[in-house]
Amino acid sequence: MGADRTTGARVIALRDESAERDVEIPVSTDALQTLGWRRVVARTEGIEHLLSPLLAELRRDDCVHSWRQRLPKYGYIDSASVVGLLEAEKVRRPTTTFAYVAIGLDGSEHVVAAGAISDRVRANFSYDAFPVLARCFIRSAYRGHGLYRAILRHRYDNCFQVWGDRLAAIHLGSAEPAVWSVATGDPSFRAPFVHIGDEDLEVADALHPVRDFLAFAPGYVTRLLTQVREAGEGPAAQELHEHLERLTSHGLPEASLVQVRVLAEAASEETGVELLDRDTPLHALTALGEAIPVVR
Repeated sequence: MGADRTTGARVIALRDESAERDVEIPVSTDALQTLGWRRVVARTEGIEHLLSPLLAELRRDDCVHSWRQRLPKYGYIDSASVVGLLEAEKVRRPTTTFAYVAIGLDGSEHVVAAGAISDRVRANFSYDAFPVLARCFIRSAYRGHGLYRAILRHRYDNCFQVWGDRLAAIHLGSAEPAVWSVATGDPSFRAPFVHIGDEDLEVADALHPVRDFLAFAPGYVTRLLTQVREAGEGPAAQELHEHLERLTSHGLPEASLVQVRVLAEAASEETGVELLDRDTPLHALTALGEAIPVVR
């Protein structure tokens, strides 16, 4: 690490400072033993020098990752380039980037992955508490050991810690079937990820179909369904209510996000209550779909 170029006591001091910022993530004992690691930690500060080799590998990787189009095409990716990338991320939308660092049995450090949590899907998105799990990349040498599950869990739990009872839903978008499987296959998630629709993401001058998932916080689901139930009764309102129940618990193929606005407009006309007024849970959900944007 960068601190190794300094001398004696300073090296120890820098490592101690890093340790105070580290959050250990739960990696299986088998994976740790196989890879020769003591533990894996998440770190958010002083990570620029750690991310340089990871980003150099990402640039060569044939993956659907938007960082690829923000990196210099040639030459060494130095700390200044990493700082520029991370600052551009924060301008695009408030974002916290994590470096996932393996601590070897001898105390050495190896950056194995990166991932991020964005506070919102776009900088101008006006609703709070819809965080996005974004920008995950695991270096090829460390794939196949269950690290993605641990990294996803760390960021997922962090959303509940940061937003608490205000949390509405956690967004995750990916073009990778392996990610879909991990996200939707963990029964221990207090709010399961459900497939709510698809978007088309442009990376390297090509459009890639991406599946969008939301993990709906229980409190937000209650607020959403209560809003519709209190608007009044009728076939359209009932259809909307049932669609939202299916969407928040199962997603596709039972229900999709793109259908919600049409159903809400029909229910609004039937009940005489404008269900898509601003600052309502339902408007926040439809606005999220348009901001992503979910197109099918």
